[in-house]
Amino acid sequence: ILDEFGSLLQFDPSSSTVVATLNFSQVISQGIATRFAVTLDRHFAFITVNSAQTAMSTGYVLVADLTSFSIVSTIPLPAGTVVGGIAITPDGSLAYVVTQPYSGSGPSNVYVIDTAKRTITMTIPVAGYSNLGQIAITPDGTEAYLVDSLDTSGFSIPVLDLQSNTVEPPISISGRNLQDIIGPSYIALHPDGTRLYFLPLTGGPVYIVSTITKTRTGTIPLAPGAGPVYGAQPTFTADGIHLAFMSGMNLMVFVNTLTDTVESSITLPPPPFEPIRNISFFFVPKP
Repeated sequence: ILDEFGSLLQFDPSSSTVVATLNFSQVISQGIATRFAVTLDRHFAFITVNSAQTAMSTGYVLVADLTSFSIVSTIPLPAGTVVGGIAITPDGSLAYVVTQPYSGSGPSNVYVIDTAKRTITMTIPVAGYSNLGQIAITPDGTEAYLVDSLDTSGFSIPVLDLQSNTVEPPISISGRNLQDIIGPSYIALHPDGTRLYFLPLTGGPVYIVSTITKTRTGTIPLAPGAGPVYGAQPTFTADGIHLAFMSGMNLMVFVNTLTDTVESSITLPPPPFEPIRNISFFFVPKP
C-alpha cells in the first residue's frame, strides 16, 4: 500500500496488520507520492513522487527493493514536470511514466524508462492533452491507454502504440455516455485485455468500456459515498476475478468481475495525521 506522504506499507489482509514499512519521505524533500508499479519478478517497485520544495515542481521515479525494503535508485524527471501514473511492460523491461506540465500549458509527456539501467530512454509528447494522469498497458504489451485527470464534458482516451512508441487516434466516448461527470480519473485494464474499468473521482458507479468495440458496456453501482478517494488507483488480482480500490475512510472495496458487482470490503487501520492517505497497492501471490 502506498501512503502519499512517503511510506510503502506491506499489509497482510488475513490478519489486517501492517507487517513492514518503508519510509522514503527523506529521499525526496516535501515529496508527494502518486503511483507505483511492480516489476514482473516482484523484486522492485517503481514509485512516482512529486517534490513541492521549489516554485516549479519536479517529478521523480524512486526504485524500491522489495526484498531489502529500501530505496535503491532515484530517477529525476525534467524540471517543471508533474508526474502521475506509471506502468511496466509485461516483459518487465520498460516503465512508462505519465506526466503533465507544471505550468498547465503544453502537452503531457510519457517518459520511457529502462527498468534495468534505470534511465530515461525516450520522451513521447501527447499533443492536445495537458492533464494526462493514468496509464494502463495491454497484457500483450502492444498498446497503452491514457486517461485525463480532468475532463468536464466529452471524453477521449489517447492510445500509445508501444511497438513504435507513437500516439494512435484516441478512443472517443462523448456526450452523456459517461454522464458528463468530472473524470473518470482512474483506470484499470482487465488482465485479459478486453475491457477497461473507469472509477470516477466524484464517486460511483464504475463504468466498463470494451477495448474491442470501444463503447461502454455496463456500470457497477456503488453505495453512496463509496466512490474512490482522490488518488486511489484500482488494481486487479492476478486472476482478474476481483478489482479492488481504496474508498471512503480507508475502505478497500472488492468488485467481482465475473458478475460485475461489489462483493466485499476490508477496513484498513487509519494512517497518522490524515484519515485517508492510502493511494495505491498491489497483490503478492502466495508462494
